[in-house]
Amino acid sequence: MVHSACGSTEKVYSHLEIEKHNRIDDLWVIVDGIVYDVTTFHLEHPGGKTVIRDYAGQDATEAFEDIGHSSDARERLKSFAIGRLESASPKKRNLGLYYGLCAAVSMFLLAYATHRFLR
Repeated sequence: MVHSACGSTEKVYSHLEIEKHNRIDDLWVIVDGIVYDVTTFHLEHPGGKTVIRDYAGQDATEAFEDIGHSSDARERLKSFAIGRLESASPKKRNLGLYYGLCAAVSMFLLAYATHRFLR
């Protein structure tokens, strides 16, 4: 648990913990880094229960934002909040930039070496 700015404690969950809650009788989702227990709500979701089930134990931020939920829906979602996603989850680190940079440097060195030795 961590202390939030308002002084209350807030539960922090890892991706691994959230992924365990992927059943209709135990259904959690992540939206914008906040973890929600929507076990009871998915049955009454206006867009259908399968929409939420498809994201059980996962990050549903993109799907939630793509729909363009109303301010009422966003307020209602807050009532299901149980904590937040830990900020640095090793499983979700994006190494794309690192590997892209390595590839670019490798290509530069290869081109340089080829140019140098084939003159």
